[in-house]
Amino acid sequence: MIAGAVVLSFLWLLPVLLVVADSLKNPEALFTPSGLYSVPTHPDFGNYADAWSTGELGMYMRNSALITVIKVPIAIVIESFLAYYLVIRGKSRIANWIFGFVIIGMIFPPQAALVPLHNLLYTLHVFNTWTGLIIIYLGFGLPFGTLLLRGFFRTVPGELAEAARIDGASALRILLRVYLPLSWPAIAALAIFDTVWTWNEFLFAQLFITSDNLRPVQAGLMQLNGKYSEDIMLLSAGVVLSIIPVVIVYVLFQRKFVSGLAGALKA
Repeated sequence: MIAGAVVLSFLWLLPVLLVVADSLKNPEALFTPSGLYSVPTHPDFGNYADAWSTGELGMYMRNSALITVIKVPIAIVIESFLAYYLVIRGKSRIANWIFGFVIIGMIFPPQAALVPLHNLLYTLHVFNTWTGLIIIYLGFGLPFGTLLLRGFFRTVPGELAEAARIDGASALRILLRVYLPLSWPAIAALAIFDTVWTWNEFLFAQLFITSDNLRPVQAGLMQLNGKYSEDIMLLSAGVVLSIIPVVIVYVLFQRKFVSGLAGALKA
C-alpha cells in the first residue's frame, strides 16, 4: 500500500516537476537530444524575472488578488444566508424548489452558458469589467457553497437555535450568534476552496475580459505566448509563480479545509 501511494504521489507530482524544470532552462535546452525532458544543469532564474516584469505577471496576479478579495467574502455572505434559509425552512415547498435549483446549478456545464452570458453582460453593460466577471463567479460558485454550508448548518444542535428563539432572538441574530460561530471550520474550508477556484479560473476570464490591464493571472499567462512562437521557459516560469499563492493558502489552512469538508460531508 505504501509503495502504491509513493507511485501515485510521484505520478501526481511529475507534471509539476517538469514545469519547474522547464522554468529553469535556457532556450538552448530545446536543441538538446532530450529537449524539454532534460534536467537543467545550469538553472536560469532569469525566466522568473522576465515573466514578472516583461510578461507583466505582477499586474495579472494583482488583478486576480483583487478579484478574489472582493468575490470570496460576498459569496460567503450570500451562501450563508441561503443555506440558513434552506435549513430553517427545510420542509417547505419553496425551500425544496430552491434546493432543487441549487443542485441543478452544480451539474449545469459552464460551456453551455457562454453565449447567454455574453449577451447578458453586454445588456447589463458590464462586459470586459470585473463587475461582470464577479457576477458570473458568484453564480457558478453559489451551488457548491450553499450545499457545503447547508450540510454543516444541519449539524448545529436545534436546541441552541430554539433556546435563542425563546430568548427573543430574531432569525438574523440566530444566524449571526449561533450558526456562524459554530460553523467556522466549514466557512474556512469554503473560503479556501473559493479562493483557489477563483484564482485558477480561466474560461470566463479569457472570454469576457478583453483589456490587458484587467486580465486575471490565468488569462494573463496566455499573453506570454508569442504570435508565431511559444517561449516554453517563460511560460513555465509564469505558471510556477502563479501557483505559489494558492499553495501557500492551502498549506497554511489545510487543517481547517479538511475538517470543514469532513463536517459538511458527514452531515
